Amino acid sequence: APEASSSGIKRHKYTGKIPYSAEVFYSTCQDYTRQTQWDKRHGATKQLGDLYFEGEERDKEPKNSISWYYKRSPFPLANREFLSQAATVHDKVDGLDRWMTLVKSFDHPDFPPEPKNVRAEVIYFGMIYNQSPTDPNECNYTIVTELDFKGWVPTAVLNWVIRFVPDEFEKNAIVGCRMTVELRASSATNEGTSKNKN
Repeated sequence: APEASSSGIKRHKYTGKIPYSAEVFYSTCQDYTRQTQWDKRHGATKQLGDLYFEGEERDKEPKNSISWYYKRSPFPLANREFLSQAATVHDKVDGLDRWMTLVKSFDHPDFPPEPKNVRAEVIYFGMIYNQSPTDPNECNYTIVTELDFKGWVPTAVLNWVIRFVPDEFEKNAIVGCRMTVELRASSATNEGTSKNKN
């Protein structure tokens, strides 16, 4: 039976540092094909399409994308799934790279909730990746989010999520960034070996 709604809307703000550049951290978070390898809570992602503004070049990274994904919930909760639109902007502040991502939920008749999950709502999710001005291998990030988890969420479990999940995400993200750097190094080595053979 569907879970009764009792969770309400939760607003949170998190800040932290990652010992990798903003570009590496941003690229890691956007690489959905590998996110399940480092994010223990991330179940799966389906990229459903890209949105382009009129006149925007199609060979560039889209500013808006549509995706479905789900997050593994702690026992005894059902997993939470999301259908969302994400917009990304890249600019520079005092010559330093900055990426900004904004996510919000939306409904679409062709993508109903999966029966085993609860369709939660991202009222807004904003993340800023700021390159550190003092260390090229450090990123300062800020997350501001307002979520409606929907369904039944005991207070004790919600308090656990608020307290521990942000730190868990940061530790996992560091692992993901290391994987990104290692993968790039391996690709560069293979490319160099291939050129030498030719």
